[in-house]
Amino acid sequence: IEVDAGKPKVQDVKSINCSIGMETPYKFEWTNPIHSHKMTFTIASSNSDFIKPDKSSMEFNPGEKKWLGFFVSPQKQPGIYEASIILNTH
Repeated sequence: IEVDAGKPKVQDVKSINCSIGMETPYKFEWTNPIHSHKMTFTIASSNSDFIKPDKSSMEFNPGEKKWLGFFVSPQKQPGIYEASIILNTH
């Protein structure tokens, strides 16, 4: 089986300031771009050792806004780390 898929479009970029050695909670507001019907979105991280969503899925009504929560794992040293948060429909 061969699947040809492009990279997902990046819709927003966030910068999170974290303290060394401490887990950092973070949340941001997201709006369901689908305006026709209620949908369930799965929430995942491209690097779950670094950042984890507090829920694996959420239901959204058409155009509804909700807060998405995440936890950034404790870091041992200063630096720049990257991870993508992926929201996808079931």
